[in-house]
Amino acid sequence: MTIIALLTPLLGIILYGIGLLTSRNSGQPIPSSIRFSSVLLLLLGPLNYLLWNLLNQWLDHIGYRSIIGYVLAAMAFIVGGILTGRWKRDKIHNGNKPEVSHVNDRPIVKEPDSDPDIYRGT
Repeated sequence: MTIIALLTPLLGIILYGIGLLTSRNSGQPIPSSIRFSSVLLLLLGPLNYLLWNLLNQWLDHIGYRSIIGYVLAAMAFIVGGILTGRWKRDKIHNGNKPEVSHVNDRPIVKEPDSDPDIYRGT
């Protein structure tokens, strides 16, 4: 588990470096997906290690071989899964939605954060 906590930030730095090199060569900014993935890798390894240690200490304290320990651990994972799923669902449904307008009775879909001159409807 310690190896994962140490290697994931390293992978994030490598991924960001690759994105930086390719963006410099092409003259384009670093894609947001690469920036997001590299930051996610930087944070998730140590966070996973921290949560794993907290869970182990908690289960050692309440007795992980007892029925109460199993039930409490299962409830913690179920609640965590439900909260993560709701957060992801809300993010998908409330995220960047395309804007639809009608010009000359034809729908024109304008993606968010795009150039408005592209969509003239003529």
